[in-house]
Amino acid sequence: MNMRGAMKTRRLLQLLPLIALIMASRAEERVFVIPNEGWRVVVDAPPMAKIEEQRRGADYAIKGHGGPFNLSLFVETPQSATGGYKECCEFYWSKGRRNPQIDQKSVQISNNSYFYRVEYVTITLFKGEKFRQKHVNYYFVFKGRWMDLHISVFEPKSTDEEIFRRFDQGLRYEQVAGGEGAAVVPIAVGRMLAGNKIERIFQIPGGGTLVLAVPAAWQDAVVAPRDATPGTMTVGFTCSNANGFRALLSLLPKDASPDGRKPVGPQLRSYLEGGRRMAQATAEEKELVIRDFKEGEVVGCYYKVTDRTVPRDNPQPGQARYMLQASIMIGGRVATMTALSNAAGGADLNEALEMARTARCP
Repeated sequence: MNMRGAMKTRRLLQLLPLIALIMASRAEERVFVIPNEGWRVVVDAPPMAKIEEQRRGADYAIKGHGGPFNLSLFVETPQSATGGYKECCEFYWSKGRRNPQIDQKSVQISNNSYFYRVEYVTITLFKGEKFRQKHVNYYFVFKGRWMDLHISVFEPKSTDEEIFRRFDQGLRYEQVAGGEGAAVVPIAVGRMLAGNKIERIFQIPGGGTLVLAVPAAWQDAVVAPRDATPGTMTVGFTCSNANGFRALLSLLPKDASPDGRKPVGPQLRSYLEGGRRMAQATAEEKELVIRDFKEGEVVGCYYKVTDRTVPRDNPQPGQARYMLQASIMIGGRVATMTALSNAAGGADLNEALEMARTARCP
């Protein structure tokens, strides 16, 4: 039997005594570092009494269990040179779906920007009795590797749905700080949040991290604008819709922080004044008002503008009818943001503002 088959096989006699166990309600963050590859997978899962590792050539696997909860992770060589998440899912699920114990009516397939998810139930007959086991497989691609992450709960109860919910939201895969390619890249890209948002974590040059909650449909990249202040980290966001949305958020170096002896508000406003005056010249609005806000530890200000020179319908490539500019102070540092869109009423800009309002530098 190959490694995959050996690790996925469960002896029912071993599982039967576990039915009487009570699943611990407290989930834990579990970190699985992929050997010699500079990255890791992090999950929010119930405590596991035993975790085993196996390697075969370039492939790597983990399995663990705690009570009725089971987990396995396979990190393998891609079966397609250009395959993404969808191809990864199709390859593995085309084999997994052949399991005759699967209740085909229970199969649910969904996806977001960071994994394909397949949920299903198996029914096993043993000594005349039927036993249910709920499964979820997550298929994703990272650092040139294909992943099949599987969890299951034997004889699930209604309260066990919390396990699956927390696992969905807590799953992330990330570059290990200090590992190969760790400088100024998103080091966490998989933590799902409520409202179909996802948490992005960026490593700040010189230490620390910038945490941003953004819609799952957004794509990001660390960029280097030519006119950027030395020591500035800038993250660009785009979205594959017809609205031409794009945004740049720049975290300024520490020596650009506001003077702690003076009120913060006026200093943050000063970052916007020049842009506001220029935008006013072509604005539909009679007056562009800079508005202040405070969200938790973040303080900031922003203004929105509608460019009357850009047609409402069929703007030219590169044009944007709506713009938002903001400046915030977070973790003792200033960040500035510009977001552009052609969405009706600038709806995309509200998402960008929410990203700035909830930014963190833990």
